[in-house]
Formats: sequence, C-alpha cells, structure tokens
Amino acid sequence: MNRILFAGILAAFLAWQPGSSPLSQDKGSTTWKEVDGVKVLKLWLEPNLGPKEPQIAVLQLSGEKQKELQCDQLAFYKRYKIFDPQSEYSDGQFVIKLGQYKSTTNDPYIVVVVHDSRTYSASASFGVEEIK
Repeated sequence: MNRILFAGILAAFLAWQPGSSPLSQDKGSTTWKEVDGVKVLKLWLEPNLGPKEPQIAVLQLSGEKQKELQCDQLAFYKRYKIFDPQSEYSDGQFVIKLGQYKSTTNDPYIVVVVHDSRTYSASASFGVEEIK
C-alpha cells in the first residue's frame, strides 16, 4: 500500500507543478523514447529529474494502450521495455480522470510507474483531455 501511495504522491507532484513542466518535450533537456506508440521518459536516466532508485518512468499512452496496461502490467512493462531489469511483481495501480470535461475511452493518459530494487512496481494513471 505504501508503494501505491508513493506513486500517487509522486504523480500528483509531477502533474500539478506550477508554471512550465520540467517534463515538457520541447525543452530539449529530456529524452522521450517511443516504442510502438508508447512514449517513455525514464527519470533515472535523466540526472536533473529523478533518482536512480527507485526507478521512475513517465508514460504517454492512448486509451487503448492504457487498457493494455490495466489488463497485465508486467507484460506491458516487458513488451514496451519500460524497465531494465524487468519487474517481477506488480503491487497495484489506480486511474484518475483529470479536468472538467466529458471523458471518452480514447482520451490520452499520463502514467507514472515506480519500480523499486526488490522488483516491485506500481503505477498511477491520469486521464487527460489532450497532451500538448
């Protein structure tokens, strides 16, 4: 439960920082990688953004990819090469819709995934109207 709480607090911090986000793709200091339609920012590889442990990844997903993540987290991590070494156990996830809009099943998602050294992982997904 503590891992899920940690992931949620971290995700909220990243999503609601005032001003321009340090994760913005047009800043040039971050490296978003795309694997089969999944955009991944591995914070442990970015010296100014995240700690080395636990490994934290921020994902940009379509509604379809979010459903795939919800069905089987571990298979999703392996298929899209989110972590190295791979997670062996997934401890939980939650999904939040942000904003005052009519959500659809095709809305994009921002997902924060935390993977600790004991091979546990958890994710927090935030449904948003659009990603710019």
